[in-house]
Amino acid sequence: MCAKALYLFAMAILPRPTSPLAAWRDFRDFARTPRKHKIVFAALACVFPAFLLWAMVHDAKVDEEWIPPTIVYVKQWPASRTAAEARAQQAKDLPAELAARKESEDAAEARRQAYRRLADKMGIDVDKQRK
Repeated sequence: MCAKALYLFAMAILPRPTSPLAAWRDFRDFARTPRKHKIVFAALACVFPAFLLWAMVHDAKVDEEWIPPTIVYVKQWPASRTAAEARAQQAKDLPAELAARKESEDAAEARRQAYRRLADKMGIDVDKQRK
């Protein structure tokens, strides 16, 4: 059963007038004739695809640095919490949130200014490109 399945699989891959037996006979006739250039070309015909296959396998091995997932903790509030309690907590948390937002905006502005200085040194007109 296995040999028949292998034969049918090979027949599905090979072109129509060819069979695995015919391919084997062709290879056997090729190997029997003693000519040195045939051995060189046969070796090259094996080496080039083997090299390409090795290059693809070698290139596919990428060791990426593992980055741990970011964990976000959320406070649990009781369902009986009133709107006034929620507003009081928001008012209490507002200064820290505004400070964090301002710090983020300042860092972004510093980065923008650094890129603007680099563009000025290279002679790139950033404002002209935005329009």
